[in-house]
Amino acid sequence: MDTVLEIIKITVPALIVFLTVYVLMKYHYMKVYTLEKMKLKSDNANSTMPLRLHAYERLALFCERISPENMILRFRKEATSGKDLEQLLILAVKQEYDHNLTQQIYISESLWSIIDMCKSQVIELLVRAGKAPNSDDADVFSEIVLNALDESNPVRTTLKAIRKEVEIYFN
Repeated sequence: MDTVLEIIKITVPALIVFLTVYVLMKYHYMKVYTLEKMKLKSDNANSTMPLRLHAYERLALFCERISPENMILRFRKEATSGKDLEQLLILAVKQEYDHNLTQQIYISESLWSIIDMCKSQVIELLVRAGKAPNSDDADVFSEIVLNALDESNPVRTTLKAIRKEVEIYFN
């Protein structure tokens, strides 16, 4: 019985010391792990921020380039008829979109949906203008497109969405 009591006297304090060290070490390693994780996230954010901002810049430029009023100024001299101008503008929108497809990696899914919708709305606007009466003349086609833009301009809306998402990073 005496030996059992002696073993208990030695084991209980050793067990207490072991548990204390275990809890402290576990707490310490969790803290180090959390700090390393935060450091890694910070490093990732610092390295991806320029890429994201560049993507927003490219998409803002995309919007400006597919803006019907800007495209009409760029391509008006190349088209001889309203139908030629319509086809030229639709082709330009699709090429610009294809050129900027990879930027979707760096932006939110909702913003990419807005950009995709903008492209579709610009193309739809051009197609509707091409179906309007007297749109065979390039000047009349241009006028129809510009009048339709006064009613609703998908490019302006998309640019606002881009600005709003960029603001998130600076607030």
